[in-house]
Amino acid sequence: MEKIFVPTGYHPFTARALGAVANHEIKGFSYVALVELGGGTAWELAKEVAESSGVENVVESVRKYPSTYEINGFATKQNGMYDPINEDAALPVTGTLLEWTDAHDLSLIPFISGNYKNRVSPVNKLQIIEGLLNGYQPWNIELPGYHPSSNRHETGYLVSLRGLVRSGMVDVVESPNRFKILDPEYRGTRLFDKLSPETKAVYGVLSRAKEVSPRRSWAIDDLVTLGEDQLLFTGINRSHARVILSRAVSNKYPKAFGGTINKIPLLPKVYSIAPDMEEAATDLLERVKQVDTYGKNTPGRSYRKSAVEFAFEALQDVTTANRVVLRGMEHSRHVK
Repeated sequence: MEKIFVPTGYHPFTARALGAVANHEIKGFSYVALVELGGGTAWELAKEVAESSGVENVVESVRKYPSTYEINGFATKQNGMYDPINEDAALPVTGTLLEWTDAHDLSLIPFISGNYKNRVSPVNKLQIIEGLLNGYQPWNIELPGYHPSSNRHETGYLVSLRGLVRSGMVDVVESPNRFKILDPEYRGTRLFDKLSPETKAVYGVLSRAKEVSPRRSWAIDDLVTLGEDQLLFTGINRSHARVILSRAVSNKYPKAFGGTINKIPLLPKVYSIAPDMEEAATDLLERVKQVDTYGKNTPGRSYRKSAVEFAFEALQDVTTANRVVLRGMEHSRHVK
């Protein structure tokens, strides 16, 4: 049985700050501005951030953030005025990550942000990074609320893992799952027209692949690409089609698409932190650990204090503020 890695657990306030305040340069910078203002309307906050950074077209984005702070317990609202609360939890995390993004010239967004509906997503990303740095593969890393190797765990970590791969933080080595297509003719007892669209599409892809290159050794991703190029997956969930192809190939499912493919044991992809990102990844983890509210020792408190100081100093330094805000705009899907 493979050993399971149990990564660092974060205090709920730290995890919430990661997901609601510190997962985006502009959002974190705006929270610091709200604290320095001592409260204000969304419009007043937006004007303050624009003036501090010299980036005028950030106003519309900033006006949306105070409601996020309120929903997640970092601000209160009364008569249109937002007042910051729980700053002692939000500011250290925000400050140290703003400092990290400036020190490494990397955006926080690919490494911390996630699906807004999944508040543990930033924590998932950090814990996947920690596990990979310790030599573990994602499916052997215990994530919050999931059990390794279960279906729920798979959906929980895949979204975060794919984001880290796209960001360049994580490298992926494709496993050599090569197989031959034998006879792609459908032999089931159920009427072909009654099969799911995905299943019919897979049979179509197998038939087309056999026509294109009868003796070729194929990979699952090759067939997915072929299906897309031939418009055989039109209107079909690509991920679901890939799952069905995996069942067709895997020797764990001997009856699935029987006789169409020579069944093989599917080896998983292998993931690792990209060599040129190891320093940044290590620093990212250490910063969050040291500002986490579980940190009771003196170095932790000192680190939290310096992080808060940087956050306020960055707000007053137009050059730094401009750099941080523009980096956030460059990497955000929603702010341009």
